[in-house]
Amino acid sequence: IFYLISYQSNYLNILIILLVHLSVLLLFNFPLARCFLGDSGSYFLATFMGLLFILENNTNYSNDYSKWLIANLLAYPVAETSISIIRRIKNLKSPFFPDNFHLHSNIFKIINFKMNFKKYSNSLTTICILFFATVLLIPINYYDISGINLLYYFILQQLLFVIFYFIITAYLKILKI
Repeated sequence: IFYLISYQSNYLNILIILLVHLSVLLLFNFPLARCFLGDSGSYFLATFMGLLFILENNTNYSNDYSKWLIANLLAYPVAETSISIIRRIKNLKSPFFPDNFHLHSNIFKIINFKMNFKKYSNSLTTICILFFATVLLIPINYYDISGINLLYYFILQQLLFVIFYFIITAYLKILKI
């Protein structure tokens, strides 16, 4: 991280190193999970990627993308965090209180309940989340969504994630899981 902050780094080299490390982690985790990042690793990765996006955006003045494009790439984590905080406050819990009612947790429960792929349910959950997030990013490439329209699209993505969350939660209640 200190190398990244020093402004003497080549972001492509850092990104390649990060992708190699994540590829090795994926190799050991797909389709069966054998190792995981954990909370600290996830927070580190999120902070690292956030710093990389911010520093790239601040040092590269000739970029052709909007700052809202980065926000759209991070739409799922923002929606998941927002939904979790609101849900916990609504249930009179601390926003920092852990629970298993996240979107990915609910999809995991449905896959475990409905399918006989218990060994692969974690991988299938990841594929479902990535598919939904990727489908929401496709219009940015095919339609000229730029500038303030990316902000509006970000808000639309947040609403769609919230709707998807409530549909999955309602389905869990129907299944009585």
